[in-house]
Amino acid sequence: MKKKMKIQTHEYLQLILILLAITYINLNAQEKTWVKVDTCTLNNVNTFYASVESIKCIDSNNCISWTSLNGGGYFFKRTTDGGTTWKIIFQDSGYFHNVNDYHFVPNIWDISYPNKKLFIAVGDSGLIVRSTDNGDTWQSYRFDTTFKIGMIQMLDENYGIMGASLQHDDYYIKGGGIFETYDGGLTWGKVNYSLDTNLAGFSIEQIFDRKTWCGFTFCLDCKAKGQADNKILWMRNGWKTWDTLAYPQYPGLILDFVDENNGWLAGGLFHDSVFSGRLWEVIYHTSDGGKHWDTQWDTIYNLLSLNDIKFFDKDFGIAVGGYGHVLMTNDGGKHWNSMMLFDGADKYGGNCDIRSIQIPSRDVAYVMFNNNYIYKYTWDNGEAVPENPVPKIFSILPNPAESYIYINLPSEFLTEKIKIYSIEGILVYQTSDILKMSDVSAKIDVSRFTAGVYYVMVGARVCRFIKI
Repeated sequence: MKKKMKIQTHEYLQLILILLAITYINLNAQEKTWVKVDTCTLNNVNTFYASVESIKCIDSNNCISWTSLNGGGYFFKRTTDGGTTWKIIFQDSGYFHNVNDYHFVPNIWDISYPNKKLFIAVGDSGLIVRSTDNGDTWQSYRFDTTFKIGMIQMLDENYGIMGASLQHDDYYIKGGGIFETYDGGLTWGKVNYSLDTNLAGFSIEQIFDRKTWCGFTFCLDCKAKGQADNKILWMRNGWKTWDTLAYPQYPGLILDFVDENNGWLAGGLFHDSVFSGRLWEVIYHTSDGGKHWDTQWDTIYNLLSLNDIKFFDKDFGIAVGGYGHVLMTNDGGKHWNSMMLFDGADKYGGNCDIRSIQIPSRDVAYVMFNNNYIYKYTWDNGEAVPENPVPKIFSILPNPAESYIYINLPSEFLTEKIKIYSIEGILVYQTSDILKMSDVSAKIDVSRFTAGVYYVMVGARVCRFIKI
């Protein structure tokens, strides 16, 4: 018995060392590609509670970030050299007031940066902050003090759309509407549209031209009819034609289309049985505008969902999630390259989420990491993923599993034993012999395993699965 315990302890220590080694390898590998180019620090004590809300880029060198301060106020930074240097181009001084006066400072809710000259931000009480000379001079005005402006998208330097709701003290009530500008945000006119009365409002996600955009909407009586209540909404023909399409019903899905046919949804899949309330990552793709969806990624990675997804074109895209997880593809999502952008826990003890992806070219991408840092990724030869990438991990299906798991192994693993450890580090299973080159996958009976998290180790690589 003592001998067995020693073996298990040895195996457990070996597993810990391997996991630490993998983390070390990942950290050092990322230093060669990911570069931290800015933080939200303003050299002021109040910025400890600051949060980088968004970053927008018009090309690889020119980007603007927006940072809000929890005590009230905000500031914008700009880079013109690809993140090497950043300059504060606008700063609301409200946060220097008495701490009890924070509510007098309106929040910024969205920004748009369509070209090198024009920048527009919108927020509470109808606030519009605008620059037409790349941030050298600014104009602030109130469009309508009864509105909270929550969304703005400028298609170019002239045309754009903003969405507003009626704002009343500390809560929002039904009202507002959609407004258009044809002069770069100087004036706005309300859009008159006859949306299907069966739909309860909508959110505009992407504008393709002055006549076409897509977003999300909610169907009022679809649930009673046994249909999906959340829909993707297409507006075509200049606010005159409305099409609604069902999509996979999971919480927190993010939408991104590169044209009217090719689009992706990313977010988290909710499991409501043994592991109730836990999320894992899902990505769906459509090639027909949302009529049909195919699953491209569905795995438990860190029990957190994906936060954002962006594609530069129909081939090159990035998805990001919790604990610094980054997925990249160069073939439209047929294959995803998984990596970690890790910088430790955040200053509040959070899980280091990545959000707000920007891909201004085939060679450069920016992400907002941990609500505090902006990271830049640059590819050699313009390739996000090598033509024949070396697999970094093997796959386990199904996951979660009830009776059996299938471990699909690339050829580089086929001379190794398979070992399975419990979350406590106890070796619960191993193959008796090394795998043969003819093996393409291993089927393992896990029906007798106790429900929980298990780690599968093949050689020096480790993946995990959940037994239910």
